Amino acid sequence: MSDSAQKGMRNMGRIRRLLLGAFTMIVIVALAAVLVLVHPPETLVDGTGRNGSTVRQKVSQNIVQSYCPAQMSLADSGKYGDSEYQASEGDITSSARQAAFGSVFESVVTPISANAESTNLQDSDPLDAASVLMSAVSVKKSPLIQTTQLLKASSGEGASSSVASWASKGDLRGISASNCVSPSLDESFLLPGTQTGSSQQLVVANPSSKSTAVSIRVWGSKSSGSLALSTGSTITVGAGEESVFDVSAAAPGQDALYVTVSSRETPVAAVVRSTVMDGLTPHGSDYATPLADASQSIALPGVTKGDDVSLSLFSKTDASVNVAWMTEKGLSDTHQYSLKAEQVKVQDLGQAPDDALGISVTSDEAVQVSATSSISGDGGQRDFGLVASTQAVDSSAIVLPGQLDATLVLANTANAETTLTLSGYDSKGKALEVRKVTLGANASTSVDADAFGDDVAAITLDDSDHAVVWNARLNSADLSKAKVAGLGFISETALMPRSSYINANQRPGAVR
Repeated sequence: MSDSAQKGMRNMGRIRRLLLGAFTMIVIVALAAVLVLVHPPETLVDGTGRNGSTVRQKVSQNIVQSYCPAQMSLADSGKYGDSEYQASEGDITSSARQAAFGSVFESVVTPISANAESTNLQDSDPLDAASVLMSAVSVKKSPLIQTTQLLKASSGEGASSSVASWASKGDLRGISASNCVSPSLDESFLLPGTQTGSSQQLVVANPSSKSTAVSIRVWGSKSSGSLALSTGSTITVGAGEESVFDVSAAAPGQDALYVTVSSRETPVAAVVRSTVMDGLTPHGSDYATPLADASQSIALPGVTKGDDVSLSLFSKTDASVNVAWMTEKGLSDTHQYSLKAEQVKVQDLGQAPDDALGISVTSDEAVQVSATSSISGDGGQRDFGLVASTQAVDSSAIVLPGQLDATLVLANTANAETTLTLSGYDSKGKALEVRKVTLGANASTSVDADAFGDDVAAITLDDSDHAVVWNARLNSADLSKAKVAGLGFISETALMPRSSYINANQRPGAVR
């Protein structure tokens, strides 16, 4: 090829490259103009996942914990003076049982005492439909922490446990019982009085790995407003430890107390050990557990024929309350009482009538209520049980400690008939009998725990109407034979893992 021809081809290549570059530049400028002047369709823009500028996400609790108090003990077990008059715990013994329900990855019970070994709850038949894990770790030497990891958080999933102590001799004659309680930042209690012979010991447990300061406030029955405590109002609870606060020493001479417990750093679990003596004669002991939130309609099941019953009531404002006995046919014998703001009222209801199975309290303002039910034994000995208010939920459970007799008492808080399902399980987690129970409006009924089968250890309640509250009333045939009064109650535990919603709002100006 001649030199002139080669030169011509090189010139043509340069021209093509120049034209291609110019065309590319024109396209880029045109696209830039389009992006500036024309808004793209919304379908091409990444959304928030929701209509609008807010993203809402549900988060649920997958790990649940509960605290089981140790075997009941005297506030002061020191030996002073003549042995005949020394305080004694007598032949006290105890029983505890733990259960986990539903889709559970693991449930572990750990004593609070140092160097204690943990115990895993077991399902004796993992292939059955019951999905119930059980154990019976003792509380004789140490309180317990039960930690349950759930595979999902829905109705019917969770854990429930209980403890009971009883004695036929000594100063703790009778029965003391409690369900195990969940940690919380804020808790409240209604307690018996702090007159001579009464002891109220607040036990606060911290299951976390971080110490916390706990603030305690107390309201009494003698005047309105919180009391100035003679022993201070703050205690520190170390990580994995428990502390005791003597409420009766801090606020003596009251007929009843309302107590709040608030933790600053981490949720804590609390119960109150309550004991009463009349001189050298025991008048009972029990555990007080946290109350449900204040409400205008409350039912307290469990009181029965012949019980001596009193109510403790508290409201943040002046209130008028109606109190009635609950029977299988509904409400009867209604009385009205007035409450002063921030002052505990103690109302003696006398002996429960023959058909009574519970107490209904309705109010024009939100109130908190507990009942004290007491019975008599031989030689002036008495025992009492504390009934704390609870909240009706979709699914709940009661676990029964061994060696005691139990009667389930159910109360319908609604003004309409409701039907619920009770399911029994034995000590190995195997399913027993299932029962349907129908309750009339504001009615109450009782079911012997033994009706579900031999070795019944746990019962669940499914209530789609969220209308029924219930508990287990405990007694002992051995104590009755010894003519010793024995009475205790175990409240329901909700099988409803906590859920909450987190809202995230778009703020374009937050990122620049």
